[in-house]
Amino acid sequence: MPRPSLKTNLLCISIASASILALSCGAMAHAQLTGSDADVWEHKLSTARELRENRDFDKSRQILEGLIASADNSKDRIRSRKACSALAAVYFFEGDLQKAEAINRQALAAALADPPLSNSERALVLADLAEVLLGRAEKETNPEKQKALQDEAITDIDMALDMVRKAFSRNNPSLSSRMSFLSELYAKAGQKAKSDEVRIEAGSIVNAFLSDMSIKIKRAWQPPKRTFSYSAEVGFEVLDHGRVDQEQMLTSSNDADADKACIAAVKAAQPFADISKESDEDKLFLSFRFDYNFSNENKSGHENEAHKEQAKEREKENLLAKEKANIQDARAKIKDLRSARTHDSMQLALQYARLSASLRNSGSFDESVRTLKSALNLKEYSRVDTPGTLVLLSELGATYLRAMEPELAEKTLTMVVENPNFKKLGDQKVKARALEDLGHALSTLGRFAEAQKYYLEKRQYSN
Repeated sequence: MPRPSLKTNLLCISIASASILALSCGAMAHAQLTGSDADVWEHKLSTARELRENRDFDKSRQILEGLIASADNSKDRIRSRKACSALAAVYFFEGDLQKAEAINRQALAAALADPPLSNSERALVLADLAEVLLGRAEKETNPEKQKALQDEAITDIDMALDMVRKAFSRNNPSLSSRMSFLSELYAKAGQKAKSDEVRIEAGSIVNAFLSDMSIKIKRAWQPPKRTFSYSAEVGFEVLDHGRVDQEQMLTSSNDADADKACIAAVKAAQPFADISKESDEDKLFLSFRFDYNFSNENKSGHENEAHKEQAKEREKENLLAKEKANIQDARAKIKDLRSARTHDSMQLALQYARLSASLRNSGSFDESVRTLKSALNLKEYSRVDTPGTLVLLSELGATYLRAMEPELAEKTLTMVVENPNFKKLGDQKVKARALEDLGHALSTLGRFAEAQKYYLEKRQYSN
């Protein structure tokens, strides 16, 4: 349920829990917590989510119920909605789908109350509710009830899709992220054609924005001449009308002038495409990686452009051919390992990770995710703290990140790096990449201070 997220309802569900019925979930006039009160509230929400990921459901519930009461007392409907959604997620993870559904219905009723919350906020609640309904439909044995649950879920997804299209401009990668999750829900509801349509549209939105942004930043970049190669990464927020704010170094080049040139390039490249949105709650945080190649700097600069493009195409074709061969080889090795009477679960996990990476590099993100989830369902990976499971989850987080699903990436990778056995993994590269990917996911979500922690930790595993 936690993700880049996110009617009237036809089914009437009775709720047994008095504590659930007592939650108001934001049905009050609109206002907001401010200043230090807001900071404390957000920190507690983050803590509750971490407790949920660590399966400490009771403590998470206790904090979230307090946050809902605090937000309600302050008439902060948006934060009340966020806490309600987080509480519903606790019940969702526990497997109590009826309670999760009840809270989401209350949150939806509050979001629709006069004056209604933004399209963006209402779409989040609708998507949450649809996910729970589809979860219930999977377990429902009565065909008529199952169909009713699926039909309501599809209606909610349709409404959420319409709302996010109204909430964000066509240029906004946040629209792509929301649509990608709705595409997954359509797939779960058996709507493959609609799922494919929405997924393709989402991909075109983010690719167009990032391509335009990349071209502008590269043109604006004027790095100082150096006799060594380096990389650096800048994080920043994109505001309405494509302006940027909060530029900061996520990964330094260890050269002050080079870092300044990277920051200057981002500032000079603006404005990017207009990403007008309804609410300041919908923030878009991005990062851009700068790679300075000393050998390329020494070239004359008079190479034939057509020749360079042809070389790039040949390189791309060669890489795809290599990945195709890797896919075939990894599948063969997985088959051999699984057919053996006994096998090394770590070696099997590494082959699944290799297969997933090659699928991802070939552009098959959905198949990469399905491959890893299939592997994680094997009995040898039923425990989250085993080395093989951590490798598979790390690869899953990497796939979510590159598929522009930063919240799913953050959730999955946090589960990996905060596991007590993470530091015991023998492969230093796996640890370094998991920490770097988690840093990238957090920076994309605008949580720069948290990201820096993992970037720094990564250094101890990097050569």
